[in-house]
Amino acid sequence: MLKCDLQISRPHPDGNYIQITLMDEASSTQFMTLAVSCAEFAKALTGLNVEAEFDLHAGHVGQRLEWCDQEVLIPDREKIGDERERIATEAVTAAASALGSEWAGDVKDASNHHNFVRSEDGGHVYRVRFHRYVA
Repeated sequence: MLKCDLQISRPHPDGNYIQITLMDEASSTQFMTLAVSCAEFAKALTGLNVEAEFDLHAGHVGQRLEWCDQEVLIPDREKIGDERERIATEAVTAAASALGSEWAGDVKDASNHHNFVRSEDGGHVYRVRFHRYVA
């Protein structure tokens, strides 16, 4: 049996409903969100069957989330806008491929000044977080 975190919200003032969320502990994936009216929730607490709406996102449920930080050289940071993001995406994608096909990097880390490590010829080095899901 898999373990998950269960969160039950307070009633939402705008819609008068309760939201129940399940998050898989292994993958840190929120895999189910259920919405039910306050009246129906009260009935369910007393053992009655009620209808509710839910969203299911079971993509990585049961898998373990692993991550690592790598230093990535981002070339020529003088570019602007979309060109800068394209260059960062290419550099992070190449670094992820070097780690293995199942790894993915967070491109936003490559432009976050808090992740800046050092300047080198041809660009700047940033600390980028990579993650993968393992069965």
